[in-house]
Amino acid sequence: MVGAHTHEKLEFKVFRPNHLAPVRFDAQTNMDKMKEFISKFVNSETVTKEVGEVANFKAWLPGFQFDNIPQAAIGELIEMVAAAEEKTKIALIDLTRLLMLHEAPAAHILYKHWETFDISIFQYLLCCDITDPKNKVIHNYHLVSLKMLGNIYQTPSGRDFVGEADHSEQVIKFCEYSFKSANPRTVFAAAVLLFSHVLTFKGDFRSINAALQGALSGIIETLPSTTDTEALGAMLLCEIRILYKNADNLTWALASKDKILKVHDALRNKIADDQIKNSIDDLYQLIGGKD
Repeated sequence: MVGAHTHEKLEFKVFRPNHLAPVRFDAQTNMDKMKEFISKFVNSETVTKEVGEVANFKAWLPGFQFDNIPQAAIGELIEMVAAAEEKTKIALIDLTRLLMLHEAPAAHILYKHWETFDISIFQYLLCCDITDPKNKVIHNYHLVSLKMLGNIYQTPSGRDFVGEADHSEQVIKFCEYSFKSANPRTVFAAAVLLFSHVLTFKGDFRSINAALQGALSGIIETLPSTTDTEALGAMLLCEIRILYKNADNLTWALASKDKILKVHDALRNKIADDQIKNSIDDLYQLIGGKD
């Protein structure tokens, strides 16, 4: 009989239950371009009028040492994030992505400045049309925001902060929304973020299971229109991680089993990638296979 208590005994083809390391978004391939955008912005009229002198950030900028940024400079950075637009805003969030990899700046950013992310990322993107494939600036901003959020899981303070019920639900719902994006790279990043969230969550899953079930619904709705294999693979693994050894979510899935089978059977029939087919097999094991 299928049950969450049987999941540990299963042998999977793709899913690795003991893989416990969240994904790092640590690429530094465009550092010169990022620094150029930021350097111009700190001396702009916009910063002077809306933020001020940002003397601490200017003093830190030449060395660009992510693990040694003063708290005062972080405060000025966050104020600039709120004031910036388009490519400059992307560059500042990308810088924040790299700061999140280090304990001290990550802790200060999260515990002192989360409200700015709520406004500048969550609320802002909820008002944007993420279904328009031509909206390149929005897609780039969305993508770099997801990568920045993905790095929260790289430090103890980050995991503790995002493990709080309110913050946890906020991130899960943002991932659910992000699955609607027309950009497959964004969908992939959202699935990776959600996978990392479930992987590292140490609280009571009952407090977030309703949100996770909403995210599962979002994935199931997104799968039929997705052709990108990386995005598909990430979403499938995300489904598996959410259901694995979670009785409440498994019960939800079993109640929706007909729809789940219909969507995933259709995906299996149209996709040639063996890794995707094997991930579907792994998912079916969790829900007791096909009747």
